[in-house]
Amino acid sequence: MNKRLWLIVPFFVVVLIAFRLIWIDSNQNIHTVTAENGVIDLRGMGDLSEDILLNGEWKFFAEEFIIPGESSKRVPSLIQVPTDWQEQFSGNTSYGYGTYSLKIYVDRDDTNIYRLYAKDIVSASRFFVNGEEKVQLGKTATNRKQEEVDYRPQTLQIESNAGEIELLIHVSNFHSLKTGGIIQPMKFGEWSAAEQSVFKDYGWQLALMSIVGLHGVYSFLIYFLFSRKKDMLYLALSFLSVAISIAIADDKLLLYFFPEISFAAWSKMNVIVYSGGVYLVVLYIKALVDTVEHSFSKWERYYYRLLGIGYGILVILTLFSVELDVLFLYALMLLIPLPTPFLMYRLSKREKGNYLFFLLAGISLMSSMIWGLFKAQIMPELPYYPYEMLISLLLFGLFWFKRFYMETEKSHSLAASLQEEIHQKDEFLANTSHELRNPLHGILNITQTIYDNDQDKLSHETIRNLETLLSVGRQMTIVLNDLLDREHLKDNKLQLEQQDVKILPILTNVFDTLKFMKEGKSVSLEHSIPVQFPNIMADENRLYQILFNLVHNAIKFSAEGVVHVSADVQNRMAVIRVADEGIGISPKDAHMIFQPYKQAESGITSTGGGGLGLGLSICKQLIEMHGGTIIVETKENEGSTFTFTLPLSEHQQQQSYVPVPDPVQQKLKSLDSGTSSVSNATERILVVDDDPMNLQIIKQMLKADGYLVVTCTSANEAIKELERGCWSLVISDVMMPYMSGYELTRELRKRFSLAELPILLLTARTQQVDIQMGFDAGANDYVRKPVEKVELIMRVRALTNLNQTIVERIQMEAAWLQAQIQPHFLFNTLNTISALSEIDPEKMVKLLDKFGTYLEQSFTIQNLASTVSLEKELELVEAYIYIEKQRYGDRLQVEMDIAPVQVEVPPLSIQTLVENAIEHGVLKRPEGGTVWIKVSECDDTVDISISDNGLGMEQDLVTLLQTDTNIQAGVGLPNTHKRLRQLGYSGLTIDSIPKIGTVIRFSIDK
Repeated sequence: MNKRLWLIVPFFVVVLIAFRLIWIDSNQNIHTVTAENGVIDLRGMGDLSEDILLNGEWKFFAEEFIIPGESSKRVPSLIQVPTDWQEQFSGNTSYGYGTYSLKIYVDRDDTNIYRLYAKDIVSASRFFVNGEEKVQLGKTATNRKQEEVDYRPQTLQIESNAGEIELLIHVSNFHSLKTGGIIQPMKFGEWSAAEQSVFKDYGWQLALMSIVGLHGVYSFLIYFLFSRKKDMLYLALSFLSVAISIAIADDKLLLYFFPEISFAAWSKMNVIVYSGGVYLVVLYIKALVDTVEHSFSKWERYYYRLLGIGYGILVILTLFSVELDVLFLYALMLLIPLPTPFLMYRLSKREKGNYLFFLLAGISLMSSMIWGLFKAQIMPELPYYPYEMLISLLLFGLFWFKRFYMETEKSHSLAASLQEEIHQKDEFLANTSHELRNPLHGILNITQTIYDNDQDKLSHETIRNLETLLSVGRQMTIVLNDLLDREHLKDNKLQLEQQDVKILPILTNVFDTLKFMKEGKSVSLEHSIPVQFPNIMADENRLYQILFNLVHNAIKFSAEGVVHVSADVQNRMAVIRVADEGIGISPKDAHMIFQPYKQAESGITSTGGGGLGLGLSICKQLIEMHGGTIIVETKENEGSTFTFTLPLSEHQQQQSYVPVPDPVQQKLKSLDSGTSSVSNATERILVVDDDPMNLQIIKQMLKADGYLVVTCTSANEAIKELERGCWSLVISDVMMPYMSGYELTRELRKRFSLAELPILLLTARTQQVDIQMGFDAGANDYVRKPVEKVELIMRVRALTNLNQTIVERIQMEAAWLQAQIQPHFLFNTLNTISALSEIDPEKMVKLLDKFGTYLEQSFTIQNLASTVSLEKELELVEAYIYIEKQRYGDRLQVEMDIAPVQVEVPPLSIQTLVENAIEHGVLKRPEGGTVWIKVSECDDTVDISISDNGLGMEQDLVTLLQTDTNIQAGVGLPNTHKRLRQLGYSGLTIDSIPKIGTVIRFSIDK
């Protein structure tokens, strides 16, 4: 490349010079007539179709303005025109004033109209032709204060019938330090021919100005619409500066076409545009060079900042008409282009392939500037030369086209490389996701085990850390699933199983899942979708995924407020909106959030969001696979609303949809009219589902296997049914409106333990997080929908058999408890019998009878039954009380208030409570106390209470007995509590005050 430069550059310079010399030679004026002693004789020259330069000796009256018709007392001097008039004044200065005089002789019979063209008469002038004033430029004066500057080009129309034209020009200069007077040739010729010549010169300038200006406009459009890079902005400003400089240079076209522009404004524009053009070219080359790979040093940046400050000062001073020091101007003019060679050198290193075009364009531009200075100072009579500027534009265009071509080729190459890398990345992510799932699940399982089993051994901070670890792990599971879905969507491996789907149960399930993923944020989840909303034709699992991602995204980018989901019907499509009151999305990010691996950065920084940015992309693809669309409406700091559409079910598209009030408050009726008619079934199963068809199918399958099935269509109705009797199993769908299966399970676990009431969940989702949600809520097992009969029956049998085994164990536990008669009780009773044999044989016989009754009732086989008659239970209680009174005498007082009722109670229930009141209540006091036993009849129940005025119990123990379904405090009271609850009763109610006493109550249905 260097060798080529050394050959091409000199050759190019020679070509430019040759073209310029040819141009100069072809445009030299062939007329050699010059003025002598203030007279120029054009007689006999014939046709004056070409301009005559009025060069030569003019008469000049220094420091005197000659008025036509008046004569001067001074002898005029002769002055060469064009030239600076410094020699005409003492002190060799350009400041001064005077009058130029010239007589022009033409043929007498010539009736042509002549044209006189003058430019650059510094600094003000006044024209008189044949004694008549023609025009005044600025205001001529004898001092600086009165002078007004204006030396724009001027064209005068002259008529001469006498063959003689007398020309007087008043000129003054008190503003230009360098030159003054007539410094450019004046042209004279026939009006029609001269005008054509002038407009020919103007045409070249206009054409070139238009071409350069269009380049500037194109560059601006590219900058504003596409690039937004500094180099393109500098380039556009450079082109416009050059275009304006062409308009204000040479023939000053700007003043010709816009004469209303003041000369002062033109002068300011001249300084700003010329210096600005050079400065902008330097900035443009600097922007091309200054890249990440080739950045400038600190000192270089300081230099360019200083340069910018200097140019800014120049612009300000020029605009405010401040006279500038010549040294400052020279220094600035030197500093601005000073770094250009260094920049060109660095650009050659970066733009090796097309640097030659840029270099040649710069050489051509520099040649135009140098020759322009030469023309202005040496040969001002030459017309405007446009070719070097055109060559520069052509070469510069080649530079950009080749640069664009090279960038395009590079882009194609990079695109192919990126496609390959993306393919490899997708394969890597998919493989990594598969590989990470097992160890991640292992970590979660171990963490969950430690969290569940060792909480009493861990500190509060450690428990919090475990909760955080579980939360992070679940989030990672979501990310891994998104990666796998992204891979399936990309390879078109994901198939939809579309069917009629209700949106409300799915949304309720989503809300229920996300309630425990809000990370402590005060964000509430609400919806306004009625239960009668038409069915949607969609894949249930994928609709759940769409809603989950959108609601989860709303929670993630909201610190507080409400996430609201609504829906309506438009044009046979369901329109679902997910709105939040979060941070919103900036306009620059809103258009890209549906792209894979893209996120709104403001959201990440302000909310701690993050992830891979796949959720919204997957949502968009899934929605489009269903035949819908998704859009987002958002404002920063005001929230976002995601709106998507899905097709309605075909058989419902013709139905008119009228929104109805929220049906949460409406009572739902059971679909099974016999739900409360059976109360003695040993294996009663309660099935809960909002879909009547599913209820009927499950009911028929279970009835065929011998189970008694009761159905409910809502969680609220199920809770009411559970209060009406004893149940062996609850089967609940997960996705139900208003209260999901998870929430129902959690509600039931507040009343029944895992052993007391098994719960089987029906779910269409078998993702790890969904299964874990079910078990965390308290479910015993789950069955995937659609239900297979064999699987359902086997799981139901296992759970009902387990329940029956636990019921039998609890009954055996009660019988075992009574059989475990304490040795000291037997020993003390026998000692009492022995003592009475000598003191009171009659009491001894009665005590033996009661003791026998007590032993008989304690070891009877009836204690293994679920209930016994109240009469049998009270016989055991009375026998026990009689024995204890004989042992403790006056320390024990018992009062009984028994209503005559016929009712069944759990065996050993009242006896256990009485024994607890005596042994752990009144007898703990040295003075003893009283036990009250009361059986009263109400409308539908029999209320039984055992009270004492003993030591009482601490409140913690009372709370534990009343709320914990897995009571560990003792055996007797927990066993009675469990058996009562298994029979469908509310269990024991305990009120106790330490050192005051205890009251234990329970109720039995009649």
